Amino acid sequence: TEIYIKSRNLLGIYFAKAEISRLDKCILVEGNVDMVMMHQLGIGNVVASCGTSLTVEQIRLIHRFAEDVTIMYDGDSAGIHAALRGINLVLAEGLNVKVVLLPDGEDPDSFSRKHTLEEVRRFIEDNEKDFIAFKTDLLLEETAGDPLRKANLINDIADTIAEIPDPVKRSVYVEAASAKFGIEAQILFDRIVSARRSAQDASRKQAERGQRFERQPDPVAPPEDADYGGNVTPALPAGRWVPENRTLALAEADLLTFLLVNGRELLDFESDSEYYSEDEKVTVADFIRSGLEADDTV
Repeated sequence: TEIYIKSRNLLGIYFAKAEISRLDKCILVEGNVDMVMMHQLGIGNVVASCGTSLTVEQIRLIHRFAEDVTIMYDGDSAGIHAALRGINLVLAEGLNVKVVLLPDGEDPDSFSRKHTLEEVRRFIEDNEKDFIAFKTDLLLEETAGDPLRKANLINDIADTIAEIPDPVKRSVYVEAASAKFGIEAQILFDRIVSARRSAQDASRKQAERGQRFERQPDPVAPPEDADYGGNVTPALPAGRWVPENRTLALAEADLLTFLLVNGRELLDFESDSEYYSEDEKVTVADFIRSGLEADDTV
């Protein structure tokens, strides 16, 4: 709704923001119950993404209170893929990110029920990994003995580093990746420059397409005497369609759907509406038209 948009909110942020600011660190979990149980255990800098995939708006909300984010997701395949996606989003917004994966079959809810506060804190501290270590540990086994797969892993890490807006942080991560894989730093820098240039070109082209689209003329209303029921079909308006009333636009779309899909069907239901009579059944189209006419809408 206009008041609440789930993708722009984080569950628990009201209760967690003070602790997040104090520690300059936010722990991000997926599930709402995960967040509640972590708070009940005593870890107060935890928020959840409201049951949605992590969004840029949610990351920016975290950035108001802290620079460091620890992604704490389930250790199963879905949790791993969600963490991989979240890494790039967090880095692109200029935050520092680490990842903690729980043992397979565990989530923050179940893990916090089985362990004490001190044990959970120690687990997080001992198992936090930066994205280079996380991706390397995750994928290196698959690349064993396969030079092409290893090259793809290195390129993938370089592309992730390219998401970081701060050039100093990029340089630090390049040095770390260079040392870990025994590859020249300049090779990684060249890959990163190419990736950033491609991203900038794509962003610029998208902005240009949007500007051309916005410059198109607004639609012109069809003549009042256009015959919608006969053989005359008014020409489609050129350019972008802009609803006169955004609030009513959804209702109008529903009405059009009823007219096109169910317009010829007879209404048969119990109702005290003055526009419906059980003795003389009308079609869906006639029912809608009579209601609009009574409101002087048509």
